[in-house]
Amino acid sequence: MDKELKGPFNEKIILTQNLSLKFFELPHTLFFVDENLKHHPALKSIEQKGSVIYLEAGEELKSLASMQRVLLEVQHRTKDLKPPYVFVAIGGGTMGDFCGFLSSVYHRGVKFIQCPTTWLAAVDSAHGGKNALNVDYIKNQIGTFYPASQILIAKSLLKDLAVETAMGEVLKTILLSPPQSGLRSVLEAQTSITGKWLWEHLPEFIKIKNEIVKKDPYEKSGERFVLNFGHTVGHAVENLTGLSHSDSVLWGLLFSLRWSVSKKYISSKLLEQVYDLLYRHGFDLSAMPKFSKVEYMSALVKDKKRRSHNLHFVLYQKDKAIIEPVTIGNIIGQLAKQGFVAP
Repeated sequence: MDKELKGPFNEKIILTQNLSLKFFELPHTLFFVDENLKHHPALKSIEQKGSVIYLEAGEELKSLASMQRVLLEVQHRTKDLKPPYVFVAIGGGTMGDFCGFLSSVYHRGVKFIQCPTTWLAAVDSAHGGKNALNVDYIKNQIGTFYPASQILIAKSLLKDLAVETAMGEVLKTILLSPPQSGLRSVLEAQTSITGKWLWEHLPEFIKIKNEIVKKDPYEKSGERFVLNFGHTVGHAVENLTGLSHSDSVLWGLLFSLRWSVSKKYISSKLLEQVYDLLYRHGFDLSAMPKFSKVEYMSALVKDKKRRSHNLHFVLYQKDKAIIEPVTIGNIIGQLAKQGFVAP
């Protein structure tokens, strides 16, 4: 049975067993599909009924050069479609970012539907209404707020995926959840996160993010900034190492939690629970990304939320995320103390 939620922009969020054509407004629909899903049995009916553009997902897709190339293809494909068009993104986070931006600017905005096909997108990036492109290999430098009218999440497209590919955003959401939340049981009971558990709790994951977004939908008051928990250092690690977004956010979360322990905001017990969870899932926490202070400085000054040499930084105190102003120098100093800086 389908489960339906409402997002902070009144978007319809549907959790379903299988993706079906009943959700789409054919024949004026243009599908953008991750080419890795080209032969997925769940998508065969879509290929037969709609106009499909296959794209190579990844950070390289989120570029102005890719946008220009795909726009030319869109111009060609829409010759046989009548406006108003519907653009549908079927893929992970980079597909959602790219197609959300494209939908927001094409003809000054066309209807946009997201079908996240990774745990990372299903838990986090498909929600919240933001999209972005990279510029000069720096993440998310241009973007718009353009919520999808629908977000369709199909179990059949997620069930065989490893939850470890989304552990950064999964752990972030668990830590942002209320203390009484059932999500925290995986930390306290020393259990592992399975795909079955994540699907069962997916509505709660989505609700936690959307409740925060609802308070500050267009990032005006600063309340939405807690969603950047783990991302300031995480984005620096991602830019320097090429690690996945999720794994980079994990390092950012560990950095923030360690800093919070050193400030006596939290006890070391929570940090130990997080380490235990990551060890149970096979993460090698000895492979700490080490770079020079200059390299970290170069990555941190590219943060789009920086004001002069100051940053709002998300720390953790008494079971909730808090925001503190810090300097980049403070972060560099703490990176050195924690062993992130190469000798």
